[in-house]
Amino acid sequence: MGERVSCFIRRGLPLLGLMLVITACAGPQQAQANHKTLSNHPVPLANLHWCGSPLITFEDKQHSPPTIISNWPAIVPSLHLFIYLPPTLPAGSCLVTVEGAIHDTVQGDHFGISYLLPDRSPLSILESPLTGPASPFQCQVPSQSGAALICQGSRGQTAILIAARETRAQLQALFRSLATGVRWQPTS
Repeated sequence: MGERVSCFIRRGLPLLGLMLVITACAGPQQAQANHKTLSNHPVPLANLHWCGSPLITFEDKQHSPPTIISNWPAIVPSLHLFIYLPPTLPAGSCLVTVEGAIHDTVQGDHFGISYLLPDRSPLSILESPLTGPASPFQCQVPSQSGAALICQGSRGQTAILIAARETRAQLQALFRSLATGVRWQPTS
């Protein structure tokens, strides 16, 4: 698992870096105060709002240097990846960022999305094409108390990494709930 996780981390360094900044701002006590975060008052993703200004950043790597695209409808036709998302998150969650790359001939297209949960703890999901055999859901134990738990698994031909300060059981339930075709863009 270590090699695959490190590959995910290299691909999603900006996403996980942002998640770590949010984690530092939230503080470990806030996330530990509510261990039922992911099951509280579920709301469809499209009914959530942006935490601040909308931030969608995709690198189009068919150009040199890569160009940045922030218009989701312009990205979708070029993203060769099934996106798996939870249908709901708890009321009070907000969307922080959506980022990734298209036309990446080296690492493949990838998609990342980060939310801030109501207890101010982060949830990040990073997806890329599966490059090896399907892998079952598994987690890497955080090296320090209050750190994000990093779990990975695969669905279809998509490798999925989830990072959050939730329990393994909560992240496994979240992983089981992942579906394609989930509308994630805030409607307001």
